[in-house]
Amino acid sequence: MFDITLRITCKNVPNWHSDVKRLYANILSVVYGSKVDIKDGKIKAKSIVFHQKKNLQNYDISAKSNYSFEKPFLWLARKLTGDPNLEFVAMPALAPPEVVMDPALAAPYEHDLEVAQTIALPDEDDDLCESEAGARRQKSSFIGNCPVMSVGQRVCHFIIQLSRACA
Repeated sequence: MFDITLRITCKNVPNWHSDVKRLYANILSVVYGSKVDIKDGKIKAKSIVFHQKKNLQNYDISAKSNYSFEKPFLWLARKLTGDPNLEFVAMPALAPPEVVMDPALAAPYEHDLEVAQTIALPDEDDDLCESEAGARRQKSSFIGNCPVMSVGQRVCHFIIQLSRACA
């Protein structure tokens, strides 16, 4: 690999290639120039002839823009397996982990939600949710059963607790 923005890296490719071939005579080799996304490349495509002299595969890539990044690896994989039709498969999107909530903890919250659905909402909602600081002032570890909280406050607290459990 050489950097098309640095001439010295292109000039070193023959030395690097001969060093590798001296140690591993039958190794597969690919030459590729990186940073092709940079318009001010110091090395022009027509000046890169080493790969032609040695009959090596050549690619232009950009790691930054992901341009042709997989091509040298795909070429090597095809040569190593002897399968010219080999293709890389797309990595599947990973599903988020499943959230498992203790049924004993969820039951009172579900009950509070059922009760909340049966109660009409007030015209003004300023008093529905108290601040987190106010919620922390409560002495009960399970605020859903706290008699001083309105159903709306319990629902808001439930949502806060659920969001913390899922975070």
